[in-house]
Amino acid sequence: VLVGILGLAIDTVRVYDMYARMQRAAEAGALAGVIYMPNYYTADLPYAPGDTAVCRAIQEIVKNGFGAACSPETATTTPAVACPTPVSSVEIAVCTDSNSNYGLAVYITETQNLAFLSAFGVGPLTITAHATAEYLPPVQLATKSLSLM
Repeated sequence: VLVGILGLAIDTVRVYDMYARMQRAAEAGALAGVIYMPNYYTADLPYAPGDTAVCRAIQEIVKNGFGAACSPETATTTPAVACPTPVSSVEIAVCTDSNSNYGLAVYITETQNLAFLSAFGVGPLTITAHATAEYLPPVQLATKSLSLM
């Protein structure tokens, strides 16, 4: 019983720590990629650095320790590859937000083995973290009018 309680405490802390790191990485990825929305979701920028919203989000997620780098082969990803159905079928999914053309949603899915509770038949646990960011385009407050006299 004592080992079970100790295992529950340790595994719970490990799962919570993993989820917190995943959530921070998803938020960082969403914020980094949303500035490319909506025109450059999967299309390259016409100028340097030539990123897409998907690759920029993935680069930030990789910096936080999840996923694999966005290579030149995957840089021209299509929306179906970047955001598969279901999103939990891949480790990192970068999707457009269904509520806004300017929104970007990032999903990170990881499977964590439970060290102590696996002795009691509790299997691996799949965790998904989700973050959404929305880019608000600049608003023009006033225009300078030229008058010809």
